Amino acid sequence: MWTNPVIRRVVEWLVALAGLLVFAIGMLTEASRGPGYDLVPLVAAGRLVATGQSSHLYGQDELQYNRSGDQVFDEAASGTGFRQAPTPFVYPPLVAIALAPISAYSFAAIHSAWSWISVGLYVLGIWLTIRVYLQEWNGPIVLGAALLVATFFEPVRYSFWLGQATALIFPLVIGAIALQRRGRDASAAALLAVAVFIKLTPAVLLAAWIWRGPRRAVAWCVGWLTLLVTASVGIAGVELHREYINRIAAIGREVVVAYNNHTVLAWLSRPFFPRSEWFLFHTFVPPRAGTIGAILVLASLIAAAWLALHAIAPGRPGRWRPASEALACLTPLLAGSIAWTHYFVFTWPAFAVLLGEGGSLLRVVAIAAFLLVCRPMMMSQAGPDVAAGWLQIGLPTLVALILWLTVVAMCRRMSATPSA
Repeated sequence: MWTNPVIRRVVEWLVALAGLLVFAIGMLTEASRGPGYDLVPLVAAGRLVATGQSSHLYGQDELQYNRSGDQVFDEAASGTGFRQAPTPFVYPPLVAIALAPISAYSFAAIHSAWSWISVGLYVLGIWLTIRVYLQEWNGPIVLGAALLVATFFEPVRYSFWLGQATALIFPLVIGAIALQRRGRDASAAALLAVAVFIKLTPAVLLAAWIWRGPRRAVAWCVGWLTLLVTASVGIAGVELHREYINRIAAIGREVVVAYNNHTVLAWLSRPFFPRSEWFLFHTFVPPRAGTIGAILVLASLIAAAWLALHAIAPGRPGRWRPASEALACLTPLLAGSIAWTHYFVFTWPAFAVLLGEGGSLLRVVAIAAFLLVCRPMMMSQAGPDVAAGWLQIGLPTLVALILWLTVVAMCRRMSATPSA
């Protein structure tokens, strides 16, 4: 029966459909349990723009990272039907302007719609990841299996609980990589430009393009970004952008040692603060030892990656390009001051690259690392265990470090073996 191509194809698509249903039900359930903390500032910001109160977009509590500190902003959030204290708005003014037309709807309606849209966006991002990095595995069964395991992947679950925009950024970045593979540099750059404009950190992918190309895509991305910034400043004005830049700069100077922040700096700084602070969202000046330790760790990682990638001949893009992209996606998870748990969906390119090209041992390491950030190994980020230890809280950081070193090891193995 299995040799019949029609029956085999039907079974394959049934498996894919089963994976999709499990994923959709699991994520929509997670979203329904969550308050949508990270979606409400977007809706509130849109409402402020619609009511001519844009000057209140970037209020921030002096101590609490996750509080707006602006009464007008809080009232805009409560006006949508959101009954808790909103988190602050940290996106460019143009994002708030774009959301103004939908801000008249209730938060409950917007939250529900975004949850459904997010399911489709994550499915698209996962499918693109398989298509780009696991071409020989690309098919309905693999997609269904990937969606099934994604149901247990805590960063994705947490993204739905929060109502996060990561659901959009993930397929934008992977879509940019997929289009670049097809030589569509302008289109790839447009997708990446949107992701960079919204979240900034995807700009790291440009380093991979600058290194060995396509530099034409870099030029296109700069052009698209210039267009977006010009439009934003032209519509919202200079002063509002100055407030936005000051807010982003302040975030870069601070560290939040909360359980769901997983940069190397946060990971190494956490032991210098009382355990109670690990479950709060207070901002601090990073301790000197944590800063020095983070610089040393990151410098070592970058040096190791640089040497390993350069050892692969430029004429073998099928080997160095996927590795460089995987490392680019890992960089924002480890560097800087903020990398929330939901960012770690960007470990998927590294997982996929290692599964496709890593060899038996490295594949085992990648699978083991993946399981560490899945339920039940990783604690729920929606209801963290206040008794959790430093290592347990830092599992995503540890996984990103393991993946980085494993990709570097894969590059060294590739440089020592001839092309197929």
